[in-house]
Amino acid sequence: KRPKLNVARPALDFKKPKFSNPIPGIRNRISNIRMNWQNRNFILFILLILVLGSGFLIFERQEQEQFASAEQTFSEIKLRTTQAQNILLSEREKEANLLFQEIHKELLNLAKVKAPFQEDVIALERSIEETLFSINRLDNDPSLDLIFELDSEQKNFVPQKMLAFGSELYFYNPFSHDLYQINIETKDEKLSKASQNLKLGSAGNMVLLFTEPNVFFLQETGFSESELVLPYPNFSFDVMATFKTSLYFLDKNSGEIVRYFRKGENEWSVAESWLQDGTERQIYSGAVSMTIDGNVWILNDNNINRYYAGAWQETLELDIFPALQNPTKIWTSSFHNYLYLLEPANNRIIILSKEGETIKQIKSSMLDDLKDFTVSADGKTLYLLNGSAIYTMMF
Repeated sequence: KRPKLNVARPALDFKKPKFSNPIPGIRNRISNIRMNWQNRNFILFILLILVLGSGFLIFERQEQEQFASAEQTFSEIKLRTTQAQNILLSEREKEANLLFQEIHKELLNLAKVKAPFQEDVIALERSIEETLFSINRLDNDPSLDLIFELDSEQKNFVPQKMLAFGSELYFYNPFSHDLYQINIETKDEKLSKASQNLKLGSAGNMVLLFTEPNVFFLQETGFSESELVLPYPNFSFDVMATFKTSLYFLDKNSGEIVRYFRKGENEWSVAESWLQDGTERQIYSGAVSMTIDGNVWILNDNNINRYYAGAWQETLELDIFPALQNPTKIWTSSFHNYLYLLEPANNRIIILSKEGETIKQIKSSMLDDLKDFTVSADGKTLYLLNGSAIYTMMF
């Protein structure tokens, strides 16, 4: 047998080889960067909390100051309300009306502040509103009677304006040649046609319609027609009214009022200036209507100017509640004691004394398309044109 040989084998070293870091300290740098970002985010978070907290405290402080100011304002309003009530009790109604209206506006603004006492503000605002309705004689939803309804589709006629003469009601449209006529007592109907669209109309001692430069006078057999001579070049026939047998026109741009006398059935005089020399001509850009009872009354957006004998006399400021919004007509006559105003925007007819005091306001949910009105000869009945329906109200 061959002898066993003890051969020494080299020991295997399985330790991982050691490599030198090509970028010294990179791990430390990454660690430092992470720590820096974490610290920065933490600082930003703290700053955000501080900013939000400061903002909240500032907002809360401002809100408290706003509430305190609103509370002070409300206390002052309550004192002024007591003052207004005392003025009303002393029968100084006009003064009380103005003060209550000021308070009402302030309460509407105060109601927008969400304060703990907001319900009290709203309750007082509603109470003052009811007082103002009473002072301003507002009659909500009075009794109205439907007396006639025009069949607009069948007649191909949509009424826009209304006149009254005797027992007849007349309806016209500025974009139509037609004049539609109804007898109040018999309900008989009649249709007349002019040669032009009927722009303006008035009924005093006669029914007259006008489209520049022609006047249409309604007779039993139909219209007779005559032509007016221009007062001066570029005169604008903006607003028309009649008084007795004369025609009056207002040129809003120049403020001139001219008058035509009726000389015969189809003949009118040359126009003459109705305003006296030296009377200031006002620019009536807001004038919407004119009526005459011996005085000339011109309705603007929120006041009425009165002229007499060719001279300005006074301006009636219309301190009505609710405030006027785009009134469209004023009417009176020498046989009627009141001024009547039409305000379609609020479905309202306003009746004033000729000194400007509110006699009555008529407002109805039924008058949702209020276009025009007229008044009976005795002043006891209002005729209201709403859409194609005619309502009456006893006054």
